[in-house]
Order: sequence, then C-alpha cells, then structure tokens
Amino acid sequence: MQHIVKSLTVFYYIQFPVILAVAGVGILLQRQGIAIEHAGAKTTLESLVILYVIASMPLALKLFSAGVRKLRADTDITRRHARYVSYARWRIVAIAFGIDISILGFYLLPEFHLIYLAAIGALAMIFCKPTHKRIEADLSN
Repeated sequence: MQHIVKSLTVFYYIQFPVILAVAGVGILLQRQGIAIEHAGAKTTLESLVILYVIASMPLALKLFSAGVRKLRADTDITRRHARYVSYARWRIVAIAFGIDISILGFYLLPEFHLIYLAAIGALAMIFCKPTHKRIEADLSN
C-alpha cells in the first residue's frame, strides 16, 4: 500500500512544476509578441478551453469513482493496485491538462477569465491528492 501512496504522491507533485513550466512558456511567448489576434480563432480556442475544463473535471472524477467501484470486485490484489494507480494518474493528468491549457490560453489569447479556469482546476486537484487514508478507503471491500 505504501508504494502506491508514494508513487501517486510523486506523480501528483510532478504536475506542479509542469504547470509552472507551461506558465513560463506562456510568458516567453507573450514577451515575443506571439498572441492569437484573429477574432474567430480566438473565440473558438477560448470556447474549446472552457468546454474542456468544464467537462473534464467532473468527468474525470466520476470515471475514477466508477472505476474504483468496479475494482472492488476484482480479487487479484496486484491487478487491483495497478489499475487503481492507472485510474488515479489519468484523473490527475486530465485535470492538470485543463490547468495547463487555461494558463497557456491566458497568455496566448489574453483573456483574464482563463486564469479563473486554472484556479478552478487547481481546486479540483485537491480532490486528486493521494493520501494513505483515501487510497485505503478506495481499495477496501
């Protein structure tokens, strides 16, 4: 059990430097004067980012919950643990990607409300934080 907690905790915290790196890339692109100015493209990209973030958070949390519920029927402990780690990582990646594209969109589209989406994603990441107690409860029958 401890190796699962450690593995997921490392994976969880690796996402934050990635988010900071994306913000750094966004800052560099903005300083180079690279921004999307075409109104149609800007609106389309902005809408896609908003839709992804709004849809991915509850969907990732729900799919994880449904997957964990199905795992409880599995009697092979090794397979159950491996699938749990996979489900948890996909949930973290789906939400972190929403944060990444929101931040990048903020710099490329200069729309301030995309930062609010990133903040909402950061709040959703709290629900993904792996703890021993949460993992134990998820994997118990």
